[in-house]
Amino acid sequence: MKIVSIVGAQDSGKTVLVERLVRHFARAGLRVGTVKHAHGGFDVPGSDSHRHFRAGADVTVLVGPEAAATFRRGAPGFPRRELRGMDVVLVEGFSRLPMRRIEVVGRGPRRRVKADAIVSASALGARVPVFRPREIARIARFILERP
Repeated sequence: MKIVSIVGAQDSGKTVLVERLVRHFARAGLRVGTVKHAHGGFDVPGSDSHRHFRAGADVTVLVGPEAAATFRRGAPGFPRRELRGMDVVLVEGFSRLPMRRIEVVGRGPRRRVKADAIVSASALGARVPVFRPREIARIARFILERP
């Protein structure tokens, strides 16, 4: 399983990059998992599932017509168990965990994290590979070929 974290400042284009990579990998027949770090919580306050969890449920499963979400009480670490069987896992955030990182640099200030590659519309003179935001096939190849 290849795991890479997509990091960058707010509104830098992280989510757009993750969406494009998911589509690319899925079209190639790979099983793709994504993880999004939810800084402000994970459920809408006042919703029934939020009320169930706040009441003390250890696990709350929200089931819809096309998907389900599971909320578990306990250590809020990286969810490796839920990602078993994936070929590629794209993580948006979790920049402090030890994993490969691609930093997305938008128009605003740069976060300057230790990254294995950078995605930017402008040349930065970085010491790591730099990709343009629309070079999805090249970024995907970089993810799959790196150890």
